[in-house]
Amino acid sequence: MLKVARLRYPYNQGKLGNIYKAEGRLQEVQNMILANDNQIVQKNILLNQLMNVSNELRFSIDTTARITGPLFAEADTSAFTERRSDIRRIDKGIQAAKLYQVLEGYQSKPDFNLSFNHMFARGTGMPNQFMLLGMVSIPIAPWSSKGYKSNIQGMGKEIEAMKSERAAILNEVQGMTASMTTEIASLSKQIENYEKRIIPALRKNYETLLVSYEENKEELPIVIDAWETLNVTQLQYLDTVQRYYELIVSYEKELEK
Repeated sequence: MLKVARLRYPYNQGKLGNIYKAEGRLQEVQNMILANDNQIVQKNILLNQLMNVSNELRFSIDTTARITGPLFAEADTSAFTERRSDIRRIDKGIQAAKLYQVLEGYQSKPDFNLSFNHMFARGTGMPNQFMLLGMVSIPIAPWSSKGYKSNIQGMGKEIEAMKSERAAILNEVQGMTASMTTEIASLSKQIENYEKRIIPALRKNYETLLVSYEENKEELPIVIDAWETLNVTQLQYLDTVQRYYELIVSYEKELEK
C-alpha cells in the first residue's frame, strides 16, 4: 500500500497524509514484530532451562500439528480414580483403616500362645530338659472391651470422613472437567469458524479493496482499515487457539495424565 501511494503522489493521484499514515502504521507493525520475536526468544530460553539444554539452542514450532481436545466420555469417575494421586491416597487410607478395624477386632478376642523349649545337657550327666508352656489371654475387663470397641468405632468414623472427602473431590473435579470440556468444544468450533469463514472473508475483503485502490477506485484509509480489521481478527484467532491449548493442558493436569 505504501509503495503504491508513493508512486501515485507525484501524479496527484494520492494524498501526502495517506503516505504518512501508511508509514506510521508500517512502523507500528515492525515494532509489534520485534516485540513478538523477543517473546519467542525468551520463551525459547525458558523451555531450554526446563529441558536442561543449552540456552543458545533455538528450535521452531510445528504449526501444522493440531492437538485435539478431550472427549466428553473421558471425564468419568473411573478415569479420576485411576489417575488422580489424591483419590488413590484416600483409597489406600480407607483400606488401611479397614484393616486396622479387623486387627482391633482380633485383639478383643481370646489370645492363645504355645511355647516349646528344650535344653541338652553335655558332659554333666544331667538328663535333657524339655518344657512346654501354654498361655491364654482373655480380655474380660470392661475397660478393655470398651477400648477395643471405641477404637473400632473411631476408625469407622474416620473411614466415613475419608469417603466424604473422596466424594467431594470427585464431585468438584467432575464439575470442573465437565466445564472445561464444554469450553474446549466451544473454542474448537470458534477456531473452525475463524479458519473457514471469518478470516477468509476478511482477507477477500482486504484483497478486493487493495485491487480497487491500485486501480484508483478506492481511498487508502479504507484499505488500511480493512487490513487492520483482518490483522486484529487474526490476533483474536491466535488468542483463541492459545486459550484452547491452555484448557487442554489444564484438563490433563486435573486427570494427572
